[in-house]
Amino acid sequence: MNLSTAQSLKRAKEVGIRKTLGSDKSALIRQFLTESGLISFISLLFCLGIAIVAIPYFNALSGKSISIPFTNPIFWIALFVGATVLALFSECILHSLCRVLRR
Repeated sequence: MNLSTAQSLKRAKEVGIRKTLGSDKSALIRQFLTESGLISFISLLFCLGIAIVAIPYFNALSGKSISIPFTNPIFWIALFVGATVLALFSECILHSLCRVLRR
């Protein structure tokens, strides 16, 4: 999220230039939401990989036995909803692109 914040000024300039050149509003929204969704999905996979590697070490250190419930559909629904909310949050709230696109 911090990297997205740092890039938001450049993205706002990009949106302004693309709108000046005649880009369609729906195409801009679709592009940025797709980019945001892909970044959220890739980071989700990366974090799952880190968790899979780290859980055995955590279990050994803490004396607990936790695992990731890959077979539970609620787990996957929660991951999907979380990634979607993150994508929407980073695009609409963090970048303020909704305000730029309305002009």
